[in-house]
Amino acid sequence: MTIHILIDDIVTIVGECLFWNDTIHPALFVCRKWFYIFTPILYRYISIDECPLRVLQSLTDSLTSQKAFISYGPLVQLIQLQCSEITYQLLKKIIIACPNLKDLELNCEFGIDILEIFECIKNTNLCSLGLMNNPLITYFADFPCYNLERLNLMGQSCIDEDSIKLLFENCPNLCYIDLTGCMISSQTFSYILQCLSKLKGIYVERTDFSDNNLNELIQNCKDTIHCLNIFQSRVTDRGILNLYPISHKLEKLFIGEHMTNFGNYNKSLHWTPILNILSNCSRLTELQIRFTSFSTYENERNNIEIPTENFLPCLLKLGISGHHNDEHIISLILCNAPMLEFLELSNFETEKEWESVLKITKQFKRVVDIILDHNLYLKRIFLFTCDWVTNDVIKALCFQHSKICEIYVNKCYQITGRCIPYILETKKRWALYMNDLSEAKWAYKTYSKKHQLYLLNQNHIISTEPYLPDGNIYETIPNNAQKILRGLNRVDESHMAKITIPWKIDPYTLD
Repeated sequence: MTIHILIDDIVTIVGECLFWNDTIHPALFVCRKWFYIFTPILYRYISIDECPLRVLQSLTDSLTSQKAFISYGPLVQLIQLQCSEITYQLLKKIIIACPNLKDLELNCEFGIDILEIFECIKNTNLCSLGLMNNPLITYFADFPCYNLERLNLMGQSCIDEDSIKLLFENCPNLCYIDLTGCMISSQTFSYILQCLSKLKGIYVERTDFSDNNLNELIQNCKDTIHCLNIFQSRVTDRGILNLYPISHKLEKLFIGEHMTNFGNYNKSLHWTPILNILSNCSRLTELQIRFTSFSTYENERNNIEIPTENFLPCLLKLGISGHHNDEHIISLILCNAPMLEFLELSNFETEKEWESVLKITKQFKRVVDIILDHNLYLKRIFLFTCDWVTNDVIKALCFQHSKICEIYVNKCYQITGRCIPYILETKKRWALYMNDLSEAKWAYKTYSKKHQLYLLNQNHIISTEPYLPDGNIYETIPNNAQKILRGLNRVDESHMAKITIPWKIDPYTLD
């Protein structure tokens, strides 16, 4: 379940559908004309982005809304809330209305004190807590959270050994911790790893987490660790190779270069050690690789040895942000991931000269062929800044792959509006961002007459006709809500605060 916000003078909130464990759940609709329309479904996941305080208050103050919360609140398990401010009374209402809430993520800058947040959650069954950019650790002494298993400390700047000790004493069951962007010394990392001997997952993106810290993690948590995010940390090839003893237990792995103060990448990671580790990751379900070095790849090609076929038999999600010379590596991984369901490829740019574009298009034709021949279970594909993607590529993915139901294309140099009929004919769920503004306007004007489309930021076209294997979405929604859906393409762009594509999967929030 997700909620999306459209802002105008009277405030309209329009829900969409979300794939949750491959099951579609219709959404919560809030409309200025028909008030609150609740469909009889299982609410498990509510996400509200950049929402004004007055809108949040209307969600809880309305009598109709309160009745709906009584009916559906006990079913809510996860809430994500991002807004500029929130009050203690409002947060208290939400938590009381959702007694079985397991996961709460708040990203609010003003309006509530950290003590008030802990006062709200101290007697709940909350298992996962995210309070970004707030100095929260010191409050665990007064409000211990014995049920807490997951903690997000993203962006904290006040973490030292004393606060870590206080945290672990009052959260004895903590086994997942997100330290993304935290200013933590290598010594403090060592202390954390000593305390968390039962650690199952750790996120250390954009930190000073080093090879030595990774070795300590392997030694202290080798029996439990299965989720590891070392994006843009200081881990090098040496640290990657040391992962081998636990690689067969890893289920999620995120690897990427560390960015220097000058905006460049250290080029400390190469494909050979990464592939050697992947060859032993038989349980891996999600893999994200960003900004690896390719300068020595041609010399390493002959040294890459893959001992078994289909060495990634359980891989469901794959994301690679790399280099236009990396076609061979991508092909190798795709060939050995037969169960892949979600694929994201990004940052494969080249010089915008015809010869360069033609060369990369020919190189990546093999990638497309492999997707069509080997990745038969692929359902969602996201392509960002891929100069090799053409209208013919989209046509092949639409007509020759029966399982793909979502296609997202963003800033791909060769894409034009002429590929839209291919997607519409096969009834995929899709979004298309075109670099050429005039091309986007032409495409929208041409195809919006017969199809429900958004035109965002003048050149970003989104279909609002989700493909449902089980039937038509309009058959499961009240008549008034049908009118909302069918009128979405007439919403003026100037009234929008933010629209989040509901079917964009976030690897950090979905297990």
